[in-house]
Amino acid sequence: MNRVEKATRYIADELIKCGYFISITTKSNWKEDKESNYTSSENRKLNWNTKEQMNRYLNNIKVCISQFAVSKEVENLPTSMDYLDYIGANNIEKNLVNIEFLKENMKSTYRYANTVYAGEGGLW
Repeated sequence: MNRVEKATRYIADELIKCGYFISITTKSNWKEDKESNYTSSENRKLNWNTKEQMNRYLNNIKVCISQFAVSKEVENLPTSMDYLDYIGANNIEKNLVNIEFLKENMKSTYRYANTVYAGEGGLW
């Protein structure tokens, strides 16, 4: 979860630098509680992610996609985090990789205008 949250924050920040408006909230301090006694329902409730947190997690990725690029990979994005399996988790990460790939391709096609080159080969 931390890896995907950090990657989502990185993608959002990079897209903001490119002029896109993206507003997300991430959490990158998820902890695995290895010493919990999961026999009590109270303890279980304290150590599992809430539905709201999981919806935010998935919606952050959807926001990045909707503000930047839509491709066929988006179709594989889970519609909810209910019953998420490894395929859905992998598809979430594939979408982040796809956005990064598209962003880098976009940046590689930028045209720079310096005073030396601006207007060169123009109408006069």
